Amino acid sequence: PTYVLQQVAPELEVDEREIAAMILTNLDEDGFLSIQIHEICRFYHVLPNKVEGVLKKIQRCDPVGVSARGVK
Repeated sequence: PTYVLQQVAPELEVDEREIAAMILTNLDEDGFLSIQIHEICRFYHVLPNKVEGVLKKIQRCDPVGVSARGVK
């Protein structure tokens, strides 16, 4: 998670950093997201599009497929 956070940090707004940290700490051993978007929304009291935006930024990082929600 630290490696990915270092890559994405320059792209994140201040309020997105905590969301990114939560996403990255909820990756399983294969790098898949193991928490539902709506759970993150509830925890931070933000709309799904905010979490989806952070997730998309993370998904552009190495390794390929990090924070995917399934095999596609």
